[in-house]
Amino acid sequence: MTEQRAGRRLVVTRGSDVTTKRVRWVVPDWIPAGALTLLAGREGLGKSTIAVELCARVTRGALDDGEWVGQRRNVLYLHTEDAREFTVAPRLRAAGADMERVLFVDVHTDLTENGTMILPADTLALDDLVAAERVSLIVLDAATSAMSSELSGKDDRQVRQFLEPLAQLAARRDCVVLGLCHFGKRDGNDTGKLILGSIAWSQVARSVLSVAKDDDSGNLIITNTKGNLAPRTRSMEAVIESATVPTEDGDAEVGLLRWLGESDRDARDLLAGDATPDTEERTAAEAWLEDYLTEHGQTPAKVVKAEARKQGFSDATVKRAAKSIGVAYDIAGFPRTSVWRLQSAQWDQGLPTHEPNEPTEPTGRDQRKHSEPTEPNYQSAHAHVNEPTVTPLAHEVRTPGRSVGQWLGSGKPVATVTQIGGPVDRARAKVLELLAGGAELTAREMRGGRISKETRTGLDAALRLLTAAGQISSREDGRKVVYRLAGGRSESA
Repeated sequence: MTEQRAGRRLVVTRGSDVTTKRVRWVVPDWIPAGALTLLAGREGLGKSTIAVELCARVTRGALDDGEWVGQRRNVLYLHTEDAREFTVAPRLRAAGADMERVLFVDVHTDLTENGTMILPADTLALDDLVAAERVSLIVLDAATSAMSSELSGKDDRQVRQFLEPLAQLAARRDCVVLGLCHFGKRDGNDTGKLILGSIAWSQVARSVLSVAKDDDSGNLIITNTKGNLAPRTRSMEAVIESATVPTEDGDAEVGLLRWLGESDRDARDLLAGDATPDTEERTAAEAWLEDYLTEHGQTPAKVVKAEARKQGFSDATVKRAAKSIGVAYDIAGFPRTSVWRLQSAQWDQGLPTHEPNEPTEPTGRDQRKHSEPTEPNYQSAHAHVNEPTVTPLAHEVRTPGRSVGQWLGSGKPVATVTQIGGPVDRARAKVLELLAGGAELTAREMRGGRISKETRTGLDAALRLLTAAGQISSREDGRKVVYRLAGGRSESA
């Protein structure tokens, strides 16, 4: 017979003896009862403020839904990064916590009276404390601070040595353990890999709530990016505001979380950043975005992104598409709002409808170095001295060293606006090539005709120029604008 080690023996439980239970939610889809949950985000976003707000509601019995509605419960807040007197307690008071139900703990030894808990060494003592004080929520702020210095947060096995006893404690005592973790600086939508250290942090936890900031609104988006037990992905939007709380030695200003409600955003889209998307998706997003801004003109960034999401494009994909096609960013309105527009859209705004009596001098800025002008400049620095005066008919974008007639290929007079260089010239030639033989195409279909990124930026201006010169015509087909060669034949480029 095989000898067992002292104090260790195997115990068998038959499946027929296992009592099955339903999943109970403290916060629906986010925080399961009797389990370990992680709250993760980049530094400085307000994870502690979110945890404090949850603690305050638990102590007041003020959760909106879930198993603990209407039940006042005790919480244990283990902190190391923020001072208890100056930060943690004032935040809890500002959030309306019942401070009688908030517990802090220090470890006393022969050498110190203000030591911190070290896990897993103090797990048994923590278990006894949870049972004695009837603690329902344990917050580890931050999770790594309570981890023994003998363990590495980068080693899978050692992270499990730290987290698994906590998960077992949560299940045994039917409480929630909420650990705060940091994301690294790199971009990506796999939040398990974003957490600093081992992937085991995400693997052991039953739920991971990820926090990201929406740069357009300044609000926070919190999403359950890992939810083994959750039936759905759920996002909430929130904002951190300043609040004044009285203290024994005067008023203190602290952060206070205010929930704005459920959101259709996903924190992973905001965290993805510049991670490389699928090429086909990126191309489709570029075409959609260019069409959208061509049709709607300058539009608040948050509106563009909302419309893009309806088309199935993530915020990160749309931002990359905007960068690829050369979208210009402006700040307008009050409160200040980011506005997107195609660079060519500026040429249609604020331009005079007639040419001045005398040509003006160049602006003094070397326009060859700038893709978008600051003011209309009616005489190119490269214009021919003997070029005849032209009469207004339509706006034109000039290219260096070419006369008006050469530019349009028709000799029809136009008003010169400013120089942008080659993209419009190349786009004009490409349009005539694509429409040769009587083809009828929309701008979107032309963009799919193997037009380079550089040429694509000049397509809208090229279509206007060719239409003004009478080389192409357009008609509305439902909600689309279709272009064809004037007279149904190709003209020289």
